[in-house]
Parts: sequence; structure tokens; C-alpha cells
Amino acid sequence: VAFFRGLELFQNLSFAEATEKFTISLKYPEFNQTLNALGLYWRGESYYRQDQFQKAADDYNEFLVSPGSFSLPEYQMAHYNLGYSNFKLKNYEDAVVWFRKYTTLHKDMKDQLLGDAFNRIGDSYFIQRRYWVALDYYEHAINTNTIDVDYAILQRGLAFGLVERPQKKIESLLSLIQNYPQSDFMDDALFELAETYLALGQTDDAIKYYSMIENDFPGSSYFVKAMVQLGIAAYNRDDNENAMRYYKRVIEEFPGSAEAKNALVGLRNIYVDMGNVNAFFAYANSLGSLGNVSLSERDSLSYTASEKLYMSGDCQRALQTLGKYLEEFPRGNFVINAHYYMGDCYQHTGQYDKALESFTVVLQKQKNVFTEQTLLAISSIYMQQQKYAEAYEAYEMLESSADLKANLLEARVGKLRMAEKLERYQEVVEAAAKVLITDKLPTEIETEARFKKAKALLALNRPNDAFEEFTKVSQNLRTPEGAEAKYTLAKIYYEKGEWEKAENEVFNFAERNTPHQYWMAKSFILLADVYIAQDDFFQAKATLKSVIDGYAKTNDGIMDLASDKLKELIDMEKAKQKGTEPDAERAKWTF
Repeated sequence: VAFFRGLELFQNLSFAEATEKFTISLKYPEFNQTLNALGLYWRGESYYRQDQFQKAADDYNEFLVSPGSFSLPEYQMAHYNLGYSNFKLKNYEDAVVWFRKYTTLHKDMKDQLLGDAFNRIGDSYFIQRRYWVALDYYEHAINTNTIDVDYAILQRGLAFGLVERPQKKIESLLSLIQNYPQSDFMDDALFELAETYLALGQTDDAIKYYSMIENDFPGSSYFVKAMVQLGIAAYNRDDNENAMRYYKRVIEEFPGSAEAKNALVGLRNIYVDMGNVNAFFAYANSLGSLGNVSLSERDSLSYTASEKLYMSGDCQRALQTLGKYLEEFPRGNFVINAHYYMGDCYQHTGQYDKALESFTVVLQKQKNVFTEQTLLAISSIYMQQQKYAEAYEAYEMLESSADLKANLLEARVGKLRMAEKLERYQEVVEAAAKVLITDKLPTEIETEARFKKAKALLALNRPNDAFEEFTKVSQNLRTPEGAEAKYTLAKIYYEKGEWEKAENEVFNFAERNTPHQYWMAKSFILLADVYIAQDDFFQAKATLKSVIDGYAKTNDGIMDLASDKLKELIDMEKAKQKGTEPDAERAKWTF
């Protein structure tokens, strides 16, 4: 009982509570060896979802040596999960061992996770600077041709660069650009190509790829770096006009960045070469602290002191010193950092309106290292305030700017949930579609997306499309969504007047069983309506009585609904026996 309750809690994303239930189930290993092994595996899964990777690894290891584990489908996945647990713990040698065991078990299957396992082996060797070995495994990931092939090609190129094979690096990166034009790693490949050509002295080729970043990826984190390099390239070709244009754009659009400081040095050199240092001084003075050396030093020291307070968790003092920093240096080198840290402190101390003010300043700047975290924070605040439209907009901004796949998924799921809250059903359908095409989608998120999509389609009066999604969700009746989906399938048949199909759907639901008895009971109440529609009052009464006699809870509306229906049914039957029509309102059935 504890084990199955643990599974139910896991499906509902209550991982801490699931861990407790699985632990209880492990107290009696002699009762059922298979359940004991599964308890270890699923407790490991629960620990992993809570970022307790060492505990997860311990449970996976114990699972593998448990009697009966070898014959279970989870046996092979435990090797893969042990690889990831050790990878998260930075135990890269152990991670390699477990991922290699997994690839050996799956070498003839070519499932989706095989390519991912090869990539993680490659990453583990890459991190350990064993680049030649890493190259072999990235090649395996490419040849497997399952998922993240573009990532493997990029990493292969980087590894070739680190073993001083620049031409091989170029070939690999060009293959990524040519074969995966929609890859999330396109800007990475372009920047690395440009850097490699620059190192080889092939300036024209370098400029070509830096310019592609400038024109096609203005939101990339490589954009500002490419702009600086284009400025340097123009300066080296005595094209001072374009060099100044690039440098000034970096300085003015990315104030406070390391690239802005480098660009200012480059700009100074140009003005010196032109013999027009006064023009440089005038420009530098217009920039505030960035252009004044002594002021810049004070700026840096003031900020550093505040940052240390923030990093130590002393938000009260950090807010005071960061506020003073912004008063003294309103155009300082660390204005963006200061506003983000203040927003974070305000959020953690429950001062949400002030947090939003600070975070808004961060978002008003060009994309920076804090943009994604800021959008996540703003979304969270708006959800807490039940401002779902504002949260939806924040998630939409995050979706368009996310570099990290985890943040992209969170943005898409957030949009889906907010659209549902706002009853924007067409947007729910569109958001769910985007969630469902996301790589490495967790099963519980896929279920949620399909379920929300199905309900939205039903609200849009598209029952046939909804039916298809409800059918997929109903394959797993252990989830609350699966149980409700199964009930809804029967309801759709009922509303179409397809009584036999509705009846079969309910019976199938009963045969497969579910821990969510509320929806099972609702389905049998619906079955009574099916019988009533066919004038089979005897079966309808028997069905309703079985619900009343067998249902345990008394406070969730099921007992009242079944009792009211039974009373109305008896009244209808009496009216029919007397030859009178039942009251029209009483003849309406709700479920």
C-alpha cells in the first residue's frame, strides 16, 4: 500500500512525500522482493528529483543488487540514472562507468537515451581534459543519430580545437551549420568558427561569421563579443570609422560589461591614433563612471562591498548598500547587477512590488546574464499575486530569450498554465503544442500538457480533437489526469448519444482500476445516466445504489450527487407509473 501510494505521490510531483512512502514500503523486504526492489528504484527517482543526487545514487546501486531487479524494466534505466547522478555529483569517472554500462545494454536498440548517454560520456571525458577519448564518444553520439546530434557535433568541434586540429574543428562546425540550421547551438558554432579563423589569420572568414552573429542573432550572449571582434578587425584594417561604430555600440548598449571596458580601450587607441584625444575625453566624460578611471575604481569598490553582503545572504544590509551604490553611481559599471541583487533580496523578503521595480530595470537593458533569472523571478511573483496575464507575458518573454533548455521548458509550461488560468483556450492549445515538441520532456509534464490541451479543445467545441488527446492521457490511470481523462471519454460518448460506447468505456475504466476513486465514482454515476437515456431504470438504480453503498468519502460531492440522482430517478419512475410526465427541470441530469 505504501509503495503504490508513493507512486501516486510521485506522479503528482510530491517527491518529498513520495520518498517517505517508499521508505515505509522498504521496512518489510521479505514481504515481496519485487516491490522491495521497485521501492528502492522509485525512492532513488524521488531523491533525484529533489537534487539529492548522492542518496539517489545509493538507492539505484542497492536496487541493482536486489533480488528480482534484473528482470524488471527499470534495471537498465538504473544504469542510466546512476550515470546522471554521478555526473551531477561531478564524479565523472563513475559517471563514465555507468553510462558505458547503459550503452552496452542498449547497443543494439538505438533508443532516444543512447545518444544522450554517449554525449554525457563525452562530456565527462571533456571535463577531465581527456579530449581524444571524448572525441570517440561524441562520434558515437553522432552515429547513433537519436537526440542532440547537433550538440555532439559542436562538442566534437570544440574538442578538435583543444587538441590543436583547427581544420577538423572547422569541418565539424561547418557540418553543424549546414545540416542543422535551426539548432539551438547555431550561434555557438558561428562564434567558434569565427574565433578559429581569426586564430589562423583568415580574417575575412572570421569577419563573415562574426557578421552572421551580428545580423542573425542579436539576442545571443555572443553578440557583444562578436561586435568587439568586428571592431578590432576594422581597426586592424585601418577602417577607423567602422571600428568606432562597433566600439561605441558596445559601450552604449552593454554598459558595465567587460566587453564595454575593452571597447573603451580600443576607442581610446583610435582617438590617440587620430591625434584627437580631446574628443575621446569629451566622449568618456559623457559616459559617467565608465569613462573616468578614478571614479570607476570607486564604483568597483562600492559595488564589491555590496555584492559580498548579498552573497553572504545578508539581504537587509545588502539592500541598504546597493541602494546607496545606485544613488552614487546611477550609470555605474554594475547597475544591472545591483538592480538584480536588490530584486532578488526584495523577493526573498516578501517585498514583491519593490522586487518588480528592480527586476523591471534589469529587463529594460539589453539581454544580459541576469535576463533569464529575472524573467523567472517576475513570473513567480505574478503567479503568487494571481496576476496571470502579467505572468503569461513574462513567460512569453522568457521563451523568446531563453538560452538554457530548462528555462525554455519552464517558460512553455508556464505559458500553458497561465493561459488555462485565463481561460484563453486557443492559447492553451498552442502553448501545449510547444511544450510537447520540447526535447527530453518529463513524462508528468507531457501528461499535463496533453490533458490541458484536451480540455481546451473541448471548450473550443472540438470534441473529436479533444478525444484523441484524452485517449493518450487515459493510458495511465494512476495519474489524476489519466483518471479524469477516462471519465471524460465516456462523457463525450454520452453527449453524442453513443450509449454502448459510453458504457464500454466505463466498464474498461473499472477493469483497469485507479487510485483516483472520485473519477471512478463519477463514471458510474454517468453510467446511470446512460441507462436512464435507454429507459433502463432498474440498472440505473442498481448502479447508483452501488456507488452510495461502496464509496468511502462523504465530503467531496459524490455521495450527494448519487443520492440526489437516485431520488430524482425514483420520482421519475413513479411519475411514469402514474402516467404523468416528470417535472422538466427534474428530468435534467448533470454530471
